[in-house]
Amino acid sequence: MASPEGASPEGASPHPGNRGTRPPAGLTFSPELGPSPLGGLCRNMGHLSCVERWCTGALAQPPGLQHQHQRGQSKRLRGASEGPGEGSASPQGTGEGSSGLSPALAPGTDGEILTGDFSRPCSLPVEDGLHRDLRYVSPATVASLLRGQLAGVVEEYVVVDCRYPYEYAGGHIKGALNLYREEQVARWFLPDPLGTTPSPRSSTLIFHCEFSSERGPRLCRSLRRMDRDANRYPELWYPELYVLRGGYKEFYQHFQDLCEPQGYIHMRHKDFRAELRNYQRRKQPWSLRRIRKELFKPLSPGTPLQ
Repeated sequence: MASPEGASPEGASPHPGNRGTRPPAGLTFSPELGPSPLGGLCRNMGHLSCVERWCTGALAQPPGLQHQHQRGQSKRLRGASEGPGEGSASPQGTGEGSSGLSPALAPGTDGEILTGDFSRPCSLPVEDGLHRDLRYVSPATVASLLRGQLAGVVEEYVVVDCRYPYEYAGGHIKGALNLYREEQVARWFLPDPLGTTPSPRSSTLIFHCEFSSERGPRLCRSLRRMDRDANRYPELWYPELYVLRGGYKEFYQHFQDLCEPQGYIHMRHKDFRAELRNYQRRKQPWSLRRIRKELFKPLSPGTPLQ
């Protein structure tokens, strides 16, 4: 967990609910560099997501329908390499998604949702949210975690604030860690590829942004994709990933006393337009930015038009 003010991946202090978790160093992951160097065991993300969706469907279907389901699924598995990667999701978030986060019902239980490695039911109550492939928790559940009311249920947890630093500085959930780029998430939660740091501790992670509609879900999916790439399916370092329903906006409306400082700065606040443009500009791959720079740079005097 991070310190209340100016938290960053380089200088964060663990929250009481996150004792024992420390930031491993040495791993850089970015969209421009491609798959994580930890990969090699299971690189076909489309295949993994299809297998996970098959497991989900097979567990939830009656025995008499499983054979029919397997025949239809085999066609999708053969074409999985041409489909989207594990980190992608349906455009409107209404489909099953392919992030590997699709809730799976525990067999023989009263509709319990399994963790990402299918080893046990989820520790926290799961809510309905915008993206069906993600597991959501309510602001009240996160408030209970902060107040220590779920200490016997969840031993370690981390709240990951995916908003930009100026939003975080204007008010954030107590102890939240401010990570807003994929490489920051990889560097903080995954071991370095040389094996000089121990394997991560299995903490419960809760992602959010302003509304938990785009930035938080995207980084939640990215961590699960990298986790899958680094482990033998279905094993995971972080089997419990959640998204805070309604984001910081809804949490702040109901639990201002659990925010520090007690404020709320919108992403598009008029006083931070320059910062917003700067952070959004960084999201473009460097190669794309160079191409655009070359295409639209002014012509020097005397240069003939092509």
